[in-house]
Amino acid sequence: MLPASGEYLFGRVTLTNITNTSTNATLTFHILKCKDEMDYMCVCNYFDTTGAVRHKESESTRIVVKTDKSSLLFPEGDTVTFTCTGIIGKPPRKLIWQKTSVEQQKSITYSNEASIKEEIPEMCSFKATSNLTIQIYAEDLKAKIRCFVESQTNVLGMSVETMPFDVQFHVTDVHMNKQPNLKQYDRKIDRIIPTYNGRGNPDPAYIWFKEDNKRKILSRANSFALDDVIQNKSGVYICEAYNIIDDKVFKKTNSVEIRIAPAAIIVIVVICAVVFFNLMYCAIKKRYCSTSERQVAFQAKSITPPEISGSPSVQDPDNYEDLIPSDRPIVYDEINQQANLQYELSKRRMSVPTDNDGHSVISKETAVNDSYQDFEPASSISNMNG
Repeated sequence: MLPASGEYLFGRVTLTNITNTSTNATLTFHILKCKDEMDYMCVCNYFDTTGAVRHKESESTRIVVKTDKSSLLFPEGDTVTFTCTGIIGKPPRKLIWQKTSVEQQKSITYSNEASIKEEIPEMCSFKATSNLTIQIYAEDLKAKIRCFVESQTNVLGMSVETMPFDVQFHVTDVHMNKQPNLKQYDRKIDRIIPTYNGRGNPDPAYIWFKEDNKRKILSRANSFALDDVIQNKSGVYICEAYNIIDDKVFKKTNSVEIRIAPAAIIVIVVICAVVFFNLMYCAIKKRYCSTSERQVAFQAKSITPPEISGSPSVQDPDNYEDLIPSDRPIVYDEINQQANLQYELSKRRMSVPTDNDGHSVISKETAVNDSYQDFEPASSISNMNG
């Protein structure tokens, strides 16, 4: 039974008394705290042979409580004050603070923190005490705080530093992905693996479930595998990443949609692709053939004179009149007629005897000229032939 002065030990210790079978009295600590660091002794009260109450004390023993100095545990957002006391020499120098982060690979120096200075006459030196107050962030995980005398940062014994910080922070920096990363999957895919990664301290735990069946947990890891890729496994898959700090749950949720095409759609897509490529092939082939035909026709046209509707075909290539189509301008026909008449006139002149009088010749020329003046040119060669 604990006295009133020992109630702070309630629930943390076990006491055993001396009995008829045991001469040892014990005090066992199950949970040790810093305030338990003190001197302890055992006081024994008993009756002697005369029935008188006797009092006997044991020698004192001290319990030293050692904390785990491997790290300093801080929740994210806490404001912490560090105190540094040391000999700063004469004349007195300043105490400088520095926070170094291995993960961030950077350091921050605080050189304007106030110090309380105190002279130590017997040492011909000064002592100073300085405080640094900072707020703890997630990025301070594994960071350290150093305190050193100005210009003595690398001198042995002239600086002190804390152990690395252990910063508790809720889940952050979450990323969702899936492999292979496709908009739609077919049954040729052997496996689909969605993955959700988050950062936190303590490390986050994960729960996977499907949107249409939240009661069924698919996985408690940061990823899971869909091995049987069939259409009814399409849907939205949700993952919760969470951790617990001071009995509070901090949670981050994200989702990924997986679409698996039915087998019939896959067949249709394949057929459509085949038909499309066949049509493209035929169109290209037809275009090529049409181009070849036009090239052949153009060559034939350049070799053979075109046949004009309503005009006689060329029978004698050496006959100029037969080469000229009937749709040429009338002036060419008139010149041709004039040439023919002049030819006839010349021929008649040659047939007249030399001893004829001039009157007969003149009358013949007059007859020919009169006949030429009475001649009315036709509108086209085709009409004249008609």
